[in-house]
Amino acid sequence: MGNAMDPRLFDKSSLQDKNYYLLLVDLIEYISSKHYKIGDRLPQEEALAANLNTNRSTLREILRVLEVMGIIDSRRGSGNVYLGNIEIGFMNLILVSSMMENGKPLEFCSVRASIEASAIDVFIDKAVDADIYKLEILYSDHMSGDIDKSSFEYLDAHLRFHEQLMKYYDSEIAKQLVRSGLRLMRRDYDKELVQDSSISTETKLRLKAKLEDNSHLMIINAIKARDKSKARELVINHAFMSGMHKSFL
Repeated sequence: MGNAMDPRLFDKSSLQDKNYYLLLVDLIEYISSKHYKIGDRLPQEEALAANLNTNRSTLREILRVLEVMGIIDSRRGSGNVYLGNIEIGFMNLILVSSMMENGKPLEFCSVRASIEASAIDVFIDKAVDADIYKLEILYSDHMSGDIDKSSFEYLDAHLRFHEQLMKYYDSEIAKQLVRSGLRLMRRDYDKELVQDSSISTETKLRLKAKLEDNSHLMIINAIKARDKSKARELVINHAFMSGMHKSFL
């Protein structure tokens, strides 16, 4: 994406509002002033909009930016949940936007693959049975069978699956960078994004062939076998392919 407020991601009417950035800052300051703990729910959107003296449509666009920054998480039925990360939120938004500049996600895929390959080594070393069981439940309940892979249910489970893989990784900034990219994919899966002209059709098809429908199950099985080499190979291929989801194929 060319910049943090790319019109391919955010509502154009909000972009035309000269106070949009100031409202974003006001909302972050409001959240900071309330001293929310991680996991706390923010007030209802109607109350937040009134507090910021704006409309709910503009507020929703601002909340979407906060979600990509990793400050909040929005899930159906749960409202907007505070995740912390205010200090590094802007940094990650800028980095992800820069890497996706001009519709070329390869740079982000490369960074994500490197981070997740390192993270899964640590996960295999430290994961207990309950950690692996969580991956199995996410896969069996929300990611397998005939589920629509463009559905919110699948993409939300996909985000949580990869968050679990990075559970024991030390670098919070690196982890949040990956989360920011995954949130962009989750929220904008059906957007008509620019084709990635930096990658040939042959390469795209080769990458697509590597990502099998049960790739997440293959990752789980490699973890259960404590096979770091296989797990790294799988997450690297997966990062490249899922990073260039259907809009780029």
